[in-house]
Amino acid sequence: DCDLSTLMRIHSQMNELYTRQRLSEYAKNEIEETESLCWRMKDTLNALIMEEKKCGLLFEEGNYEECIKATEQVYKQYLQSSFKDEAALALAFAIKSSLALENYDKTKHYLDIYEAYCLSEKDYRKIDGGLAPLYIYKSNYYLGTGNIDSAEYCFRKAMPEVRNTDNALQVYKGLYKLYGLRGEMDSVMKYISLYSEIKEKVYYSSAVQATADARNLYDYSVEQIKANEAQRKAARQAGYIYLLISILALCFCVALFTWGRMKRKELKLLKKNARISLLRIWLAEVRMKLKAAQEELTLLNCRATEQATEYLTLKKTLDEKTASEEKEKARDGLKEIIHEKERVICQLENQIEDLKQMMETMDTAKRIGNLKSLSIFEQLRLCLNRPNENPLYNSYWNKLKMEVESKFPTFYGITHANGALSDDEYKVCMLTIGDFSVKDINQLLGKKEYASITKKRLLKKIFKMEGKPADFNKQLFAILDI
Repeated sequence: DCDLSTLMRIHSQMNELYTRQRLSEYAKNEIEETESLCWRMKDTLNALIMEEKKCGLLFEEGNYEECIKATEQVYKQYLQSSFKDEAALALAFAIKSSLALENYDKTKHYLDIYEAYCLSEKDYRKIDGGLAPLYIYKSNYYLGTGNIDSAEYCFRKAMPEVRNTDNALQVYKGLYKLYGLRGEMDSVMKYISLYSEIKEKVYYSSAVQATADARNLYDYSVEQIKANEAQRKAARQAGYIYLLISILALCFCVALFTWGRMKRKELKLLKKNARISLLRIWLAEVRMKLKAAQEELTLLNCRATEQATEYLTLKKTLDEKTASEEKEKARDGLKEIIHEKERVICQLENQIEDLKQMMETMDTAKRIGNLKSLSIFEQLRLCLNRPNENPLYNSYWNKLKMEVESKFPTFYGITHANGALSDDEYKVCMLTIGDFSVKDINQLLGKKEYASITKKRLLKKIFKMEGKPADFNKQLFAILDI
């Protein structure tokens, strides 16, 4: 009879009760029930808190790897739901599990996120245990990594929060381990005694709480048994009343049904007698019509057989004539179509050959035209044709180098792949792709018989071949796909 919010609080309190009694299976069942109710109520925060409590159960059972995975999943869900503060605090179980597994890299990662939130929070009362858990986690991390001084400093920072028994137990336990590593036995004995005192208090309070919880569990069980018995009694009484009402209604329905059935039988009998008389009259009329129709049918059958025989003879003669004529026409038509298709195929083959030759000539002319159309090549040809009006400046060579290398980015790497070239040798290569003759190259460089000798040398140096200057041109054009 409870609403969802009340039912959720009941299961949440039962979870806390079972958790204190160390009844993990019962606690887990209560957590799942609470989480299901939270999702039904669309209470995302409390649902994620229940997921976080599952991580705590995994940690208590010693399933550290599963605890880390579950905590990371809860952390992501908190962030997706925009609960950043709760997401950082949820990493506490991941920190403790990674410390237990001595995986200090993961501990450092989780600890940085946890510390960033704790130090940014102004009201430390929002954090369970205050800042003490942060310093305790850092101290255990420093102990694991061998940084004893930093561990002692963090334990000292956590000392103001020892009023909390959980914090006090962890601080005193960490300090006697720390001083044990240092060999300071007086401090070890001091903190062992403090740890023992707190432990005895915890045991006493736990025993008192366990007794109270056991009493509450017993009272809850007794009340639940009474409530269940009352529900069963009320259900039995309601069943008896429902059965009595059902019997009375059934008797009334049976009586009404029998009376109506008798009335319906009387009406049916009257209707049947009337129909029988009408059917007799109609049957006599039908017999007369049937006899006349049979006579007409015999006459029609005779006429139909005569016409069918005439139709079959005419159809047979007509089919024979039309079949012979269609065969002759089809043969002539097929011959004409075959001759026409052969003629068209021959024409298309000739056109394809012409187009291939035209495309080859056009591609060759286009590639050569693109190279000759560079502005620097036109200026150099003016220097050859009209040397007095167009003197050859040194800036032309730099412009030639820039335009050629922008047109062919790999040109410099190809020519210098097997060794460095001199400036004049590189100029011979650039003028060669501009389709300058040996004579034009000698004139532009101001050297006699230089171009042909240089091309032979470059053929051997760049392409590792022996040959003529023309072979050098072919290799250079081929490697640049000109």
